Amino acid sequence: MDALHALDTEALARDAAAMVRVPSVTGDELPALELLAARATALGLEADLHEHDLTALRAHPGHPGEEASRTSLWGLTVSLPGELPGRIARLLAARPYPRLQTASSRPKKVR
Repeated sequence: MDALHALDTEALARDAAAMVRVPSVTGDELPALELLAARATALGLEADLHEHDLTALRAHPGHPGEEASRTSLWGLTVSLPGELPGRIARLLAARPYPRLQTASSRPKKVR
């Protein structure tokens, strides 16, 4: 069976409908990421919801500014459980800078 035929289109439509019902305006996307994390966990995946260090990102010389006012920046990484590398999705409320992962700017795992 190829990937297209393996899709559960009814579940996909149901999950998409649930997602668009969650208020998540730019700058306040956490509720949408929480919904996605819960759905991933229900499917047996590992969900890592984490907050990025907004102060460190803003201080970076390559900081391009922000599309909206925000007090936090959240990311969600969904992985297959087990020992092998298996990240299948990484969702961010906004894109942090590549290679800015220093000891002080690493995301803090909160859930």
